[in-house]
Amino acid sequence: MKTNVRLIKKKQDYKQEIFFERKNLNTSSTVHWHDFYEIDIILSGTGTTMINGKDHLLSEGTVSFLTPSDFHDITSSGLSIFNIQFSEDCVDHEILNALIHMNSRICYLDQAQTESICKLCALLETAHMNTAYWKVYYQKILESILLIFLQIVHATGEKSTQTE
Repeated sequence: MKTNVRLIKKKQDYKQEIFFERKNLNTSSTVHWHDFYEIDIILSGTGTTMINGKDHLLSEGTVSFLTPSDFHDITSSGLSIFNIQFSEDCVDHEILNALIHMNSRICYLDQAQTESICKLCALLETAHMNTAYWKVYYQKILESILLIFLQIVHATGEKSTQTE
């Protein structure tokens, strides 16, 4: 079902469904939520985030996944972040369902995992596709990033709240 969502940043337009940008944060935000899904990949710097009342440290290699029902804030001491915002309509529902039922919204990547995700982010940034396939291209890269997140969280012992 198509839904209308308001995405904050508009660096890339995938029919108003996927937006991404690399940004530097030197500020704090108040507790808030969005009407879209969001993934932040910490490229450098340090900070903290509170997600649904639980504090987490942020540093290079931290990935956070947020749903529209997650309340969160961020405090930064010079974070460089790759931020992706997307609607539920542009991600395979099986992937999104698995993400929604994760107990943890944070994972910590090792250097090789960070490099893999950063390469995918670079593909999003540098692609200039003028073909009929650009929508599928962005969707598949986003899904690849989300699948890496799922794989890492499961490998570190995360349990799903959904019964298998």
